Amino acid sequence: MKINQLKYSWTFWFDKPDLKISEENWDQFLIKIECCDTVEKFWSVFNNILLPSEFEPGVNLHFFKSKIEPKWEDVYNIKGGKWIITIPKQVDLFINKLWENTLVTLISGNYDDLTMENVNGIVLSVRKNIIKLSIWTKNYYNKSIQLRIGKFWKKTIKDNFFINNMTLDYFPHVSLMSN
Repeated sequence: MKINQLKYSWTFWFDKPDLKISEENWDQFLIKIECCDTVEKFWSVFNNILLPSEFEPGVNLHFFKSKIEPKWEDVYNIKGGKWIITIPKQVDLFINKLWENTLVTLISGNYDDLTMENVNGIVLSVRKNIIKLSIWTKNYYNKSIQLRIGKFWKKTIKDNFFINNMTLDYFPHVSLMSN
């Protein structure tokens, strides 16, 4: 059987909603699910994780390059930021397909090399009435790269889901850490 190596090794992470988490200790509840360095391993893991619409509120699912932890303080994230799309939770099928499509776009090499060097991972945040999907980036100072990532993601969503009136927002992590 042919093995299809991914350009980057990726790791799925989860943080548990039912534990007493505070700002000081939340990262000790990060659970590493599995690393994926082949297409086959990715699908093996992906197909055994709940769909976004099946998670209870408070759950965060992360998919990051394997050397990067899904937290602002990680050396690869501290100068970065994130593109966010917020979706009403009632649109279950769209959310499930958007999550899958965004992951596949990342691992498939659809982004060019320069863009991929600046993408650290994806976070899916399930809340009571909304789901947020965000692409975390490496360097918010490089505005041209940030715009390139955001425009490509928006075009991917538009081309695959035929949605024209969506809003993507960008936030540098430093602005979020100070709040």
